[in-house]
Amino acid sequence: MQLRIFLSILISLNFFVETVNAKVIKTTDTAVIRQEVLKLTKDDLVTFDVKGVIFSPTDQILAHRFIPEYRQFLKQIELTKGIDEAKRLEGVVLLNYEPRLVDEDIPEIIKAIQRNETRVIALTGGYTGPLSAIESKEDLRVKTLKNFGIDFSASFLVPMVRFDALIKKDSNDPVPLYKNGVLFSSRYPKGVVLKSFLEKVKFKPKRIVHIDNSLKKIEEVESFADEAGIDYLGIHYTKIHENYSQELDQAVVDKKFETLVEKSLWISDKVAKCIINTRSSIEKCNAKKLVR
Repeated sequence: MQLRIFLSILISLNFFVETVNAKVIKTTDTAVIRQEVLKLTKDDLVTFDVKGVIFSPTDQILAHRFIPEYRQFLKQIELTKGIDEAKRLEGVVLLNYEPRLVDEDIPEIIKAIQRNETRVIALTGGYTGPLSAIESKEDLRVKTLKNFGIDFSASFLVPMVRFDALIKKDSNDPVPLYKNGVLFSSRYPKGVVLKSFLEKVKFKPKRIVHIDNSLKKIEEVESFADEAGIDYLGIHYTKIHENYSQELDQAVVDKKFETLVEKSLWISDKVAKCIINTRSSIEKCNAKKLVR
């Protein structure tokens, strides 16, 4: 009996140690994020992924799980209409899709971190630079965050920082950069770009907490933290995947891309369904005025 009790206690202790020292927590609950980030101090750093963690498009085809299908539609446009037209229409999509918060609590959690004087920035894989009518994709992303009342710029009062040294020689890849509190990795490993940024601002946090909906990106930041000897916690925040659990509505997607190609308009899923179900015009389905 005593041996059994001892073994039970030992198992419980092992589970406790593994839990406390876990490098990654998977959750759909913002209360878990709040609990972890509000333990931190001014010597620490919190980094938030943006698309899929803070906000996400309302369009089903733009959800993370359907990006390959979205890219395939753009590829078809490129094959039939040419690369310049495909880029122009991609710009129409980026200017007109309707973003929504993944969770209404996220902006307040970010503000609570800032009130706690813990440094916090956005760390996104998003590209930088122009795209057709869009002069700056980084400015568009910063603007979208500000529309939700989110401003990351106060933690590091530095001007825009470019990381050209990370790009391969003679490459036309978008440049990773930091601007207005948002660190854009431009699809380079997030840990590599974060390392370059922290060296530039001469700040070595005691602990990094990174929140991302991609386990791969969490591991990229973890790799940097391990090499630098920085305590690290990755929060794999997967609520966005629950929001798009259903199968792709092909009829809606086809109508959206048909309208995009024929009218240079990106309509919402709701309007596309209205057109399909009622055979009404875009105007009668109450589509808002969109940027061409």
